[in-house]
Amino acid sequence: MNPEAYELVIRAVLALVFLPSGIGKLFRRAQFVSAVREYALLPRAVERPLAAVLPLLEITIGVSFIIGSGVQYSALISTMLVVSFSVAIVITLRRGRILNCHCYGILGSGKIGQGTVARNALLVLLSIALLAMARHDPPLIHWRFPTLKRDLHILSTMDSWLPSLMLALFSILVMSMIERVVRLWEMSSIWVERQAKQAGAGDPV
Repeated sequence: MNPEAYELVIRAVLALVFLPSGIGKLFRRAQFVSAVREYALLPRAVERPLAAVLPLLEITIGVSFIIGSGVQYSALISTMLVVSFSVAIVITLRRGRILNCHCYGILGSGKIGQGTVARNALLVLLSIALLAMARHDPPLIHWRFPTLKRDLHILSTMDSWLPSLMLALFSILVMSMIERVVRLWEMSSIWVERQAKQAGAGDPV
């Protein structure tokens, strides 16, 4: 595939992450406000404005990736967002608290853990790669959407369309599998530790 096809695949993957996530937060605003408050990382005065702005920001990023305008700016913002989310998750985990992710969308809302951090690291790498690839894309206010025409041209070619679709689906599958594998490893480690404690408790004095 040519570089433009790779850019299209990354945009599709990130759009499938950010757009449903933003819509999920928007329609569950009360729950999302409670989720932000549950992490206890921000001043109370910031929690509600953040819960109102963040879903709209994620939706804007997702739409930008779909239509192909303002991609470079959206990739930069998505990188900063995911890094911020990751920092919040790491701080929460270090405090010994296991909360729901409240990611919504295709990422679900399972418990946070090292798998969540690993998945976010992959999202950051994809955003950074897109940031480098999209430096020649039109700005967000360019309403003629020349990039969209280019994307349709790429998709009209079967040799580019089929591998792009497969790579996008594979990337989403990898993100999901990374989190599940790490979570399984954590659960097995906890089980082994419990078994060791039980064995130690059962030893004769």
